[in-house]
Amino acid sequence: MSAHTNRLRVGQDGVFTNVEHAVLAKWFRQRKPAGAASIKLDDALAQLGFEKPCDPYSRTAAAVAHVLLEAIEDRLRAVRRGHSPEQAALKARPCLPAGQSGRTAL
Repeated sequence: MSAHTNRLRVGQDGVFTNVEHAVLAKWFRQRKPAGAASIKLDDALAQLGFEKPCDPYSRTAAAVAHVLLEAIEDRLRAVRRGHSPEQAALKARPCLPAGQSGRTAL
């Protein structure tokens, strides 16, 4: 995997680039967002550094794992440093005032 992929990140949704969206959409069998519609899977995989086989995994599976793990790497580091998984998850969540759950009543 190439080192230049580490911050190709942050697209319109604030999380994934169009290249990453192209790979994720294929993996999750979803329609690509408009910005990723013209990106071919092989081109996206190559841009992410997965142009060669990744046995025993498919190139797409390896790229999806890379993209998703990179998106949560800060929380993983917190767990590795001795924080509980709950503390690590809280680190990445926005804090809400007491009594607010963040859910919308229907």
